[in-house]
Amino acid sequence: MSNETNEVEVVEEVDIDTVEEPVNNTEEKTFTQSELDKIIADRLSREQKKREQAVEQERADADKRKLEEQNEYKELYEKAQADIETAKADALNVKKDALLKDAGHNAEQVQAARKLIEGDSEEEITKSIEQIKGLFPTQSKGADPSPFNGRKDEVKTTDKEEIGRNAVSRVLHKIRL
Repeated sequence: MSNETNEVEVVEEVDIDTVEEPVNNTEEKTFTQSELDKIIADRLSREQKKREQAVEQERADADKRKLEEQNEYKELYEKAQADIETAKADALNVKKDALLKDAGHNAEQVQAARKLIEGDSEEEITKSIEQIKGLFPTQSKGADPSPFNGRKDEVKTTDKEEIGRNAVSRVLHKIRL
């Protein structure tokens, strides 16, 4: 509340048997309850007005700072939007790659065909893949003549250099130099 204290009249009890000494009579101002209520109400209203003014000033300062910072936030917002667009494009490319691999294309074909595929949804991408199958034939995954043997590994194609490296590595450890 406030730092003011309420003064209350103190009544001294005097025994009849004791001798009364003269008491210094300093007149103290006494207040009635209605006067105290009015003083407290005035004080509270002044404090309330001060608090309201301080809060209003703080709000005005915050609004001013907000408007000043808004230019910075605008730049951050634009950067975040660019990052989101990049992430969406990357996710779309990953989806296209996965659907192309599921269709039976190898890594080289996936890289070349990704640019030709149009659409954003899985359905549109699948239709586009069906249209370009003629341009990029899928590699044969091999057929298993026996349905219960499970799938066979794909045949690896090796070039002549790889065959030569393998032959040299098998022979080198047998020859002592």
